[in-house]
Amino acid sequence: MTSDKLSLVHSSRQSAASPSQKSLKKSFAPLGGRGRDLGYDRGARGRVHGRLTMCQMDAAFAINWRAYLLYRHGTPQAIGAHFGVTYQCALNWLACVSRPVGPKVAYAAYTDPEGFAQFMGRAL
Repeated sequence: MTSDKLSLVHSSRQSAASPSQKSLKKSFAPLGGRGRDLGYDRGARGRVHGRLTMCQMDAAFAINWRAYLLYRHGTPQAIGAHFGVTYQCALNWLACVSRPVGPKVAYAAYTDPEGFAQFMGRAL
């Protein structure tokens, strides 16, 4: 009887113990950065495109929602009673920890359109 043995076969002519590949030399961007010369438009750095990112919109919404709630209702108890949420949920809204779902925002816009527009349109 013959016993079968497993063996590793590779096509490289080099030994696996001594690789000849060396790390590539690290090259840095030229002076001025990524092919730009030092006379690039420095004013372009401060310009804004006029669009808010999602993170900026989330932060602006939370702050404006908090300001609106404090202006319109004043206390977490009144907020909870008006929107039908728990006291803890109202506290979370005031602490900007969480945001309301769409129907709550629509209800606020429906019941107080002027106040809602005054606060929610500030940074958007």
